[in-house]
Amino acid sequence: MRFVAYTCFVSFFSLLPNSAHAAEKTASWSEKMQGLSKTLSDIMPDLVSSRSPDAKTAKRLKDGAATLSGLSHQVKKGAATAPDADPSVAMLSTLFDREAKAASKAFQSGNIEYGKASLRLLAGYCISCHTRTDAGPQFPALAITPRTASLSKMELAQLLEATRQFDAALDAFESVISDSAAAAKKQIEWGRAVRQAFTIAIRVQKDPERALKIIKRVEALPSVPALFKEYVAVWKKSLVEWKSEAKKTLTTEEALFEEAARLSKLAQSAQKYPMDHSADVLYLRASLAAHEFLSKYPEGKRVSETLLLLGSSYDLLDDSLLSPLPEMYFETCIRRTPHSAVAQTCYERYEANVYFGYTGSGGTSIPEDIDTVMKELKDLAKPKKS
Repeated sequence: MRFVAYTCFVSFFSLLPNSAHAAEKTASWSEKMQGLSKTLSDIMPDLVSSRSPDAKTAKRLKDGAATLSGLSHQVKKGAATAPDADPSVAMLSTLFDREAKAASKAFQSGNIEYGKASLRLLAGYCISCHTRTDAGPQFPALAITPRTASLSKMELAQLLEATRQFDAALDAFESVISDSAAAAKKQIEWGRAVRQAFTIAIRVQKDPERALKIIKRVEALPSVPALFKEYVAVWKKSLVEWKSEAKKTLTTEEALFEEAARLSKLAQSAQKYPMDHSADVLYLRASLAAHEFLSKYPEGKRVSETLLLLGSSYDLLDDSLLSPLPEMYFETCIRRTPHSAVAQTCYERYEANVYFGYTGSGGTSIPEDIDTVMKELKDLAKPKKS
């Protein structure tokens, strides 16, 4: 079911006005990000442990959750003036604050396992923000302590990715990808390692050659996992085509939007069915161009269309069907340009996702608060009466 809180450690961009005020704002934002990163690193070994926490561990988790909750509130308050102009910052910081508070309350009430489950989501959510583009905060190198060393290869890779240590994260993901036992016994986790490695190589490093090295790791396995075997050839083809493209200098608002739209159209044509991951490479490239557009032109003429494009991209790229991120983009699109053609399209996508998320074997049951929002958005999307 969708619409659980989607949280994120909000990243920032370094392309700021050259002024004392901007430098002070950047330093303050950076300090908050450093605090989030350190707290996550400190508690991650406890979060992934299957053992029931002793009193000392429970206190460490409770204190970590309280710290995250406090920092997240500061991030939410500062989102409107964050150095990153991408509207995603305001959306995700609000949801991050909500989820962090819920985790802290769970620990305060003694519901430790619920609190742990809530906090475990945070690493994945911060990854979603930190890998939107190549710009963002630089964190200190993660110290491998005896506690951190207890993490699995996949857990360590995700922690490194969450704290923007991308070269080390890629090495760790490739270690998972090259493990034939993991490929055979943990196909879902193995596939996630491939896709997250792609995200770094494509959206952060913007390097098709680096992404092709990941493909080589896959092809070197004795047997590619059956769940992903059909995708490999298409991923490779997309990367080879990207590598052969002439380098583009996208210096205008329209040029950047057209590139995002071109890649999105190619991705849609490559999909055979909604959850077909053959188009991952193209959707990663399309979403990169879209995020860059929103960062550079947050008040541009094509913002609503770009929000629609991002919602469509994240319908596939999101790792969990529980994430409301696509709906967030569709809703923002509708509210930004109500009674327009693009708003109508965004509402159609929004409505389809809501019905999918709240439909099960017992039929469709949409909560009252969600139904109220749907009716409001439907009215906003309708053409104005003449």
